Amino acid sequence: MFSVSYELNAIAPATTQAGGYPDDNRLPVSSVIANIMATTTFLNHAIHQEVMISNRARSILRLMASFDCEDHRPKCARCNRVAQDQFKNIQDIHRVASENKLVQKATRHKTPTPTRARKVTRPYMLALAPIREWRASLEKDLELLAAQLPVADWARQQKGFGLLRLGFIIGETGDLSNYATKEKVWKRMGLAIAPDGKAQRRVRGSDAIEMGFNPRRRAVMYVVGDCLIRQKGHYKAIYDQRKEYEKQAHPELPLIVLHRRAKRYMEKALLADLWQEWQRTTAA
Repeated sequence: MFSVSYELNAIAPATTQAGGYPDDNRLPVSSVIANIMATTTFLNHAIHQEVMISNRARSILRLMASFDCEDHRPKCARCNRVAQDQFKNIQDIHRVASENKLVQKATRHKTPTPTRARKVTRPYMLALAPIREWRASLEKDLELLAAQLPVADWARQQKGFGLLRLGFIIGETGDLSNYATKEKVWKRMGLAIAPDGKAQRRVRGSDAIEMGFNPRRRAVMYVVGDCLIRQKGHYKAIYDQRKEYEKQAHPELPLIVLHRRAKRYMEKALLADLWQEWQRTTAA
């Protein structure tokens, strides 16, 4: 079985208040941030392993689906759809079976999952189980650590944000007091404007250092943006307002481009508010 042990310096104080969050007997902010960054490193590793094993299982299911497919292209849309549905079914079956519930309730997707597919992917599902358990434990630790940050109360009040996503951001940025302006936070998280006037992005060669783009940090903000839109809070209103502006300013653009522009604007607004709230609470 896959197992990983790790040890951090005082993840949380011994006493906690109602709701599982630490009381006022807190660690120094610098120690909390150091522990958050260490926990985030482990979390990134767990997520990478989970994605890698899941993709391997999907590739096998895609290959099996191609045997019965008339279109033998390398990237057949039908095979991809069948593999994705079968993988979700298999995940449901393993999860429900681990919870001692009826397995037949797990097959909620339209595509049937042959017994052969379940047997072939069983080693991958067994490998995923301890990794997901480890990830859940790390995410709980990250929430407990984020609850000790000076902006924790503010983060709890933002629908779709919360302590976990706050922990992910601080794990990538470190102490926000080290950033003189919000624009520097944007660049750290991959949301700045490049010297050529375009969006910050991955480039090769000597320009990569000046660009300062990291796909993992940009992915963190992408997921945060999705959560903010789904919860329909304050930042969802910012997204809607910006999307309407983009429609009027650029009616020729496709809807997906308008969505991404408005989403990016909303993510930058969140980081700007977070940076401002950090400066206010730490200066007090």
